[in-house]
Amino acid sequence: MVWADRDPGAFGIGVLSRLPILHPRIQDFGAPQSSGPSPKFPAISAEISTPAGPVNLIAIHCMPPIGQYNFQLRSRQLANAAKAAAILPPDSPILLVGDLNLTPWAPAFHDLISHSKLLNAAAGQGLEPTWNAGPRYPCGLLIDHILHSPNLTPIQRLILPPLHSDHRPVFARFRISNPAPQRDSAAQSASHPYSQDPPPGMTP
Repeated sequence: MVWADRDPGAFGIGVLSRLPILHPRIQDFGAPQSSGPSPKFPAISAEISTPAGPVNLIAIHCMPPIGQYNFQLRSRQLANAAKAAAILPPDSPILLVGDLNLTPWAPAFHDLISHSKLLNAAAGQGLEPTWNAGPRYPCGLLIDHILHSPNLTPIQRLILPPLHSDHRPVFARFRISNPAPQRDSAAQSASHPYSQDPPPGMTP
């Protein structure tokens, strides 16, 4: 398990896995410059060791774009998340997941797809909303997303009933089409992008 608190507020984030989590890194994708050791809006980058090979994971919770400041903050978060995906080796399976506070028809979503070179796991599966899950909101928005690299093939995606949240969980299963080769842990640590300095605009 990897966890980053953000108190006060609702922007803490965590990754729980039954499989080993390697090279976890907590970053602030919203920071224009390095802002110190405690990210204000943390994101998690890590590698999940699966029986079929390693999978790179980027988990993020973006700011709702209400007002100019929040809009610009979300834009930085999305741009830096795309950079984090783009610097990974091209043959690496990649998942970028989270509450992006962004609908799939927004221009910023198309920019994220274009710059990250990832695909939308929900493509062709309708627009079932993930927020708001409350009974007073019969309509909602699809703002929780799973993006994946071309060498991950979605074989199942479901929007599940709410679990004590105003968001509904998104469940997905993937098949690794061309798994990245397994490496020994020493070489893995030395060569993994997250063991080095992050791209400009990201903080460790």
